[in-house]
Amino acid sequence: MLPSESSQRSKPEYMASPPSAHFPLEIFSVIISFTSGPGTLCSLARCCRAFTRSAEFYLYDTLKFAPGLKAIQLARALVRSSRRSSYVRDASVELIENAIQPILLPAGIKLIIRAIVGCPNLGSLSLSWGSWRVNWPARLLWPNTFQLHRFVSWFQWDQTICDFLKTQSSLNVLVTVRPVQLRGVAPEPEPHLADYALPFLSSFTGRLAQAVSVLPGRPVTSLALNGSVSLSEFESALPVLAQTSAQIESLALQTGELSSRLFTLLGAHIPTLTRLELRIVRPAMVAYSNLTSESVCQAMSLLPGMRHFGLRLRCPQLFGALWFHTQRDVVLDWKEHCPNLCEVTFESSSDDKVMEWAFDEEAMDWGCSLDEDN
Repeated sequence: MLPSESSQRSKPEYMASPPSAHFPLEIFSVIISFTSGPGTLCSLARCCRAFTRSAEFYLYDTLKFAPGLKAIQLARALVRSSRRSSYVRDASVELIENAIQPILLPAGIKLIIRAIVGCPNLGSLSLSWGSWRVNWPARLLWPNTFQLHRFVSWFQWDQTICDFLKTQSSLNVLVTVRPVQLRGVAPEPEPHLADYALPFLSSFTGRLAQAVSVLPGRPVTSLALNGSVSLSEFESALPVLAQTSAQIESLALQTGELSSRLFTLLGAHIPTLTRLELRIVRPAMVAYSNLTSESVCQAMSLLPGMRHFGLRLRCPQLFGALWFHTQRDVVLDWKEHCPNLCEVTFESSSDDKVMEWAFDEEAMDWGCSLDEDN
């Protein structure tokens, strides 16, 4: 081997920069915008540094913290990089109690909350322990830099949650899921939500007791009540629920019966309803004759602005072999008393099949479609 050849081989070769280094960053953003799936994004991010920077915007947009070491690694990545934290728009923390690993307690939980608090552009946050026996440290959320528009709290509704909500003046959607009160145990007092809190709240989902404390004085137009509500409970709460600063237009309710009394109460306190979804509790049987009874139809006329009516019930005749004709007759009777009604959804609590009726105002005809997926 000649000395000249040996010296040439011992010298480090010059590594030319890849052609992608000369591309404008906009090119990488355009390529990524046509990419679907986080797996493809991760593969692109490993190609070059420019792809990494561009892909981070999409990879960190929506995050989910699940039990395990990956949740800790994700939290550390956010805490160490303010750039990545600024990309987060939607975050959910789902920690199932029986799956929580020791590494997450308690320092790991605090690290996750710290990472969430440091996301200045966070708009939607969902927190769930998966059990009503453990409450997450909500007080750690108080020193935050974000303004949420949607907040979901699973299995926890206490004073720390209400104190946190005082810092979220831009919140539009509030969802609370609380366990059923155990029999023989005294009910806990409802926490106090400051009168000035949530000035722009437009949608609330929760139990009736929570709705009574949240709705008054706030511009709520959509209300969904969890858990079965008796007519007597609903009747006593309606005057308070109607004290919103806006008019309730959408209501979802689970009750034990379908009666004219229910529609009479709604017409007296919430006549502005345009969307009503009723779920009759599973054990209850609704007679077909009750659907088209004169009292029910006349009571429905008290809701002249109702356009969508969804009904989940157990009625074998309504979902029998001739369900098309039986449902058509019911809908036409309702349409006669509610002239603005344009969509009716029937859902069987027995087989979970959804029949959706759409009223064609031009053709003056009813169409029916069967969704086997629901």
